[in-house]
Amino acid sequence: MRSVIAAVTLIAATALSVQAADHAARALDREVYMVAKDPTVLDAVRKLMPAEAFAVWSKWAKNGVSAPMEERNGVVFGFGCQPGNCSTVHGRLAFDHDGRVWASLTEDGENTRYFGNPPEAVKPLLTVGTN
Repeated sequence: MRSVIAAVTLIAATALSVQAADHAARALDREVYMVAKDPTVLDAVRKLMPAEAFAVWSKWAKNGVSAPMEERNGVVFGFGCQPGNCSTVHGRLAFDHDGRVWASLTEDGENTRYFGNPPEAVKPLLTVGTN
């Protein structure tokens, strides 16, 4: 019985890991607003940031102007922004193929808040005007 429980636990953990790692593969070349409507993506981002930041981020990620997500150095990234005000208000999103998720939010065109502790190599992908 213990071996059955252990096997089920391992399968469930593997499935969750694969699901997380698949964010990058599923997001590539899709518009951010489509990716951000995926409940598993929203849950992953919601866990990274405070509720007030998530409310603003999700508004522009899901309903704003966006381009297809692209990949650079193994990181799939993209952004959604306020129509007519993209240089000022935008939410950005990035995934790697190991299941890590990062996001950023800029509300004033200058100060970007990063979520998920992105490595220095990923921050430019989450910053307006740097990619």
